[in-house]
Amino acid sequence: MTKLTLCASLAVLGLGCQTSPHSSVACSAPNPSSGACETSAQPPASCSAPIPVSGAVPTLEADQGELATSLLAPLSQQAGGGNLAFSPFGVSAIVDWAYASMPVSPTDPEALALGLTVSTVDAPAAFADIDCRLVTDGQSDGNQLTVANAIFLLAPGTPPSTSEVDADFGMTVQTVQGDPVTVVNGWASRQTNGLVPTLLQPGDLSGATDQVDVDVVSFKGEWASAFPASATQTGSFTTAASTQLQVPLMAQTNQFGYAHPQGFAIVELPYQGQQLALDIVLPDAVSGLPQLRSSFTAQAFAGWVAGLSPTSVAVTLPRFTVQSRLDLEPALVTLGVPAADLFGLHVDSFVQQTVVEVDESGTVAAAATELATEPTAVISPTAFEATHPFLFVLRDLPTGTILFVGELSDPS
Repeated sequence: MTKLTLCASLAVLGLGCQTSPHSSVACSAPNPSSGACETSAQPPASCSAPIPVSGAVPTLEADQGELATSLLAPLSQQAGGGNLAFSPFGVSAIVDWAYASMPVSPTDPEALALGLTVSTVDAPAAFADIDCRLVTDGQSDGNQLTVANAIFLLAPGTPPSTSEVDADFGMTVQTVQGDPVTVVNGWASRQTNGLVPTLLQPGDLSGATDQVDVDVVSFKGEWASAFPASATQTGSFTTAASTQLQVPLMAQTNQFGYAHPQGFAIVELPYQGQQLALDIVLPDAVSGLPQLRSSFTAQAFAGWVAGLSPTSVAVTLPRFTVQSRLDLEPALVTLGVPAADLFGLHVDSFVQQTVVEVDESGTVAAAATELATEPTAVISPTAFEATHPFLFVLRDLPTGTILFVGELSDPS
């Protein structure tokens, strides 16, 4: 039986390509005149995949949304009420690949537990279509979005998947010569520009492990409207325990998508190109994050963002860095997936490491955008002060795909 170690290695830099004082990521190809990040115009390999059958793409998008929202509660519990960040799309990439590779159906108990309703036959092409659009959306206007998947074979043999399925999921197959931990960690580090240098840790691999599957989602983006560095001031952030923390608070007033449903407010901060955005969901009550989390379903979130309307908003947001290393297997067990099993594949471990960094801007191009988008009318802005624990969601707007989800409880 194939014994797998499944890894989803994630890295996201929320703002500019030029590093902030606390950032460990630099531009891979800065423009010498503007300082902005340049990305390749080459379409991702997934764009050459077969055209999916009608209805398969929205079905898989809905399935991924259900998994994204279902994972928040058990992963938050694992984080113990502290900061949390994870990539639902990174988890889905591995789960959907395993689902499409094994002889199962949407009526399989594990498929039902994971919210999978798309057929295994239709899933590969549908995933490739989503991946193509995500990467295309994320590689415009100075942004960089990378999705990379790899299978590392530690022992003689072949993956349980077919070459056609692997191609649609962007899987490259490599036979490991030497220490597998060094090989896998080196690959993940290169894919994330050094943000995730040690994905595998002692104990993740057993002597019986013969395959390691890794997914990487890496994003670096510039705000469509940068936060002026001169506006950042030290201010108070109140934790759920009513502790007052003194942290750097960014500020700007601009037109943003905004809504205030009952019990919380939401503001959407778009990145350059208006294809991806970060939604900040702020409970009205300082201790309101658990209640907000309990109402975070795919259907509810879709309704929240559908209700956004252009509003002049005075946004206050802390700089923050969130790092999480999560054991995904207990979370899947909570959803109803048998322990150490994924559609018949024996799982040694299933881990995800995520880094999220958010700051003012960092590039000349973003500063120019800031000047171009200053409000011109004298109006009374709506205050949105994210100075107590909140939920954040980084998503692709055209597809609705949730790339990253997190909770900020302590920005210090």
